[in-house]
Formats: sequence, C-alpha cells, structure tokens
Amino acid sequence: MNLSLVLFLILFPILAGVLVYFIGNKYPKIREILSIVSNGLILVAMILLLVFNINHDSVVYLDKICGLGLTFKLSTFNLIYGFLSVFLW
Repeated sequence: MNLSLVLFLILFPILAGVLVYFIGNKYPKIREILSIVSNGLILVAMILLLVFNINHDSVVYLDKICGLGLTFKLSTFNLIYGFLSVFLW
C-alpha cells in the first residue's frame, strides 16, 4: 500500500499538471475543475498515507531507475509536512 500511494503522489501531480496545461488553453472552466479535483485526490492520498504510517518510518525503494534507483524515506515529520503543503495548496 505504501508503494502504490507513494507512486501515486509522485506521478499523479505530474500527469495532472500536463493534462491541466493542455486542456486549460482551450477550456478555462474545465481547467479549474480538473485542478481542484486533482488536488482533492492528492489530499485524500496524503491523508491515507498519513493515517497508515503515522507511528513508524518506512522506506520505499524503486530499483533500476536511472541505473541507481530511487529511495523515499517516509518519516512522521515528512508526512506531516507533506500533508500541510498539500492542504495549503
């Protein structure tokens, strides 16, 4: 569950941003709706990650990316900071 939520929180804002950019040129109202919905989904995902990982740290490894891999360490402070930034966005 951690891996899927972390991947969602990394990839979804990128994909949503590209989609908002291309749709927003022609349809400004749909751009606003899409941006609000995508931010709401990110907030829900961040709340789920915060609820499931509040008492312990976890590490997510993504091997074979750029030859070296990526490591994401989820500590309680990082989760609270991420939640606040998503909430204020």
